[in-house]
Amino acid sequence: MSMGYLINKTGNQRALDFVRDGAKPETWAGRKVGVAPFQSTTTERDFDFSKYAIFALALSGHPEAAEALRALQQPAQTAVQGAFQAQMGDLSACDSGRPSPFSGTAASR
Repeated sequence: MSMGYLINKTGNQRALDFVRDGAKPETWAGRKVGVAPFQSTTTERDFDFSKYAIFALALSGHPEAAEALRALQQPAQTAVQGAFQAQMGDLSACDSGRPSPFSGTAASR
Protein backbone atom coordinates (compact mmCIF):
# COMPACT_ATOMS: atom_id res chain seq x y z
CA MET A 1 0.00 0.00 0.00
CA SER A 2 2.82 2.40 0.78
CA MET A 3 3.82 2.31 -2.88
CA GLY A 4 0.62 4.26 -3.53
CA TYR A 5 1.99 7.11 -1.42
CA LEU A 6 5.32 6.86 -3.27
CA ILE A 7 3.54 7.13 -6.62
CA ASN A 8 1.47 10.05 -5.32
CA LYS A 9 4.54 12.00 -4.21
CA THR A 10 6.94 11.13 -7.04
CA GLY A 11 4.85 9.99 -10.01
CA ASN A 12 7.36 7.14 -10.39
CA GLN A 13 6.29 5.23 -13.51
CA ARG A 14 8.20 2.06 -12.58
CA ALA A 15 6.36 1.87 -9.23
CA LEU A 16 3.03 2.55 -10.95
CA ASP A 17 3.67 -0.23 -13.49
CA PHE A 18 4.62 -2.66 -10.70
CA VAL A 19 1.48 -1.92 -8.70
CA ARG A 20 -0.81 -1.87 -11.75
CA ASP A 21 0.46 -5.27 -12.86
CA GLY A 22 0.26 -6.57 -9.30
CA ALA A 23 -3.46 -5.85 -9.15
CA LYS A 24 -3.93 -8.98 -11.27
CA PRO A 25 -3.47 -12.13 -9.15
CA GLU A 26 -1.87 -14.14 -11.94
CA THR A 27 1.04 -11.68 -12.01
CA TRP A 28 2.35 -12.85 -8.64
CA ALA A 29 3.03 -16.41 -9.80
CA GLY A 30 5.75 -15.02 -12.07
CA ARG A 31 7.39 -12.94 -9.36
CA LYS A 32 9.84 -14.47 -6.93
CA VAL A 33 7.87 -14.13 -3.72
CA GLY A 34 7.28 -16.67 -1.01
CA VAL A 35 4.18 -17.65 0.91
CA ALA A 36 3.80 -16.20 4.42
CA PRO A 37 3.00 -18.54 7.31
CA PHE A 38 -0.53 -17.12 7.51
CA GLN A 39 -1.18 -17.82 3.81
CA SER A 40 -2.19 -21.42 3.21
CA THR A 41 -1.71 -21.44 -0.58
CA THR A 42 -0.06 -19.47 -3.36
CA THR A 43 -3.56 -18.51 -4.52
CA GLU A 44 -4.25 -16.91 -1.16
CA ARG A 45 -0.91 -15.08 -1.40
CA ASP A 46 -1.70 -13.88 -4.92
CA PHE A 47 -5.11 -12.59 -3.84
CA ASP A 48 -3.64 -10.85 -0.77
CA PHE A 49 -0.92 -9.12 -2.79
CA SER A 50 -3.38 -8.08 -5.49
CA LYS A 51 -5.71 -6.62 -2.86
CA TYR A 52 -2.86 -4.49 -1.49
CA ALA A 53 -1.88 -3.45 -5.01
CA ILE A 54 -5.45 -2.24 -5.55
CA PHE A 55 -5.24 -0.21 -2.34
CA ALA A 56 -1.95 1.27 -3.57
CA LEU A 57 -3.53 2.24 -6.88
CA ALA A 58 -6.32 4.01 -5.03
CA LEU A 59 -3.91 5.81 -2.70
CA SER A 60 -1.71 6.97 -5.58
CA GLY A 61 -4.31 9.35 -6.97
CA HIS A 62 -2.71 8.88 -10.37
CA PRO A 63 -4.90 9.06 -13.52
CA GLU A 64 -3.38 5.84 -14.91
CA ALA A 65 -4.18 4.14 -11.60
CA ALA A 66 -7.80 5.25 -11.87
CA GLU A 67 -7.93 3.78 -15.36
CA ALA A 68 -6.48 0.50 -14.06
CA LEU A 69 -9.04 0.38 -11.25
CA ARG A 70 -11.89 0.90 -13.69
CA ALA A 71 -10.49 -1.88 -15.88
CA LEU A 72 -10.59 -4.25 -12.90
CA GLN A 73 -14.36 -3.74 -12.71
CA GLN A 74 -14.84 -5.25 -16.16
CA PRO A 75 -15.99 -8.88 -16.46
CA ALA A 76 -13.25 -11.37 -15.63
CA GLN A 77 -11.26 -12.79 -18.52
CA THR A 78 -9.89 -15.81 -16.62
CA ALA A 79 -11.09 -18.15 -13.90
CA VAL A 80 -8.48 -16.71 -11.51
CA GLN A 81 -9.73 -13.17 -12.13
CA GLY A 82 -13.31 -14.34 -11.62
CA ALA A 83 -12.48 -15.97 -8.30
CA PHE A 84 -10.59 -12.85 -7.22
CA GLN A 85 -13.49 -10.58 -8.15
CA ALA A 86 -15.88 -12.83 -6.24
CA GLN A 87 -13.65 -12.68 -3.16
CA MET A 88 -13.23 -8.91 -3.37
CA GLY A 89 -17.01 -8.47 -3.62
CA ASP A 90 -18.13 -5.12 -2.27
CA LEU A 91 -14.70 -3.54 -2.59
CA SER A 92 -15.18 -3.41 -6.35
CA ALA A 93 -18.51 -1.59 -5.92
CA CYS A 94 -16.75 1.76 -5.56
CA ASP A 95 -17.33 4.01 -8.58
CA SER A 96 -19.29 1.30 -10.41
CA GLY A 97 -22.75 2.81 -10.06
CA ARG A 98 -23.55 0.27 -7.34
CA PRO A 99 -24.03 1.50 -3.79
CA SER A 100 -20.96 1.56 -1.61
CA PRO A 101 -20.86 -1.08 1.14
CA PHE A 102 -20.40 1.87 3.53
CA SER A 103 -23.41 3.92 2.45
CA GLY A 104 -25.97 4.29 5.17
CA THR A 105 -23.52 3.43 7.94
CA ALA A 106 -22.39 5.68 10.75
CA ALA A 107 -18.95 5.85 9.12
CA SER A 108 -20.38 7.53 6.03
CA ARG A 109 -22.22 10.29 7.92
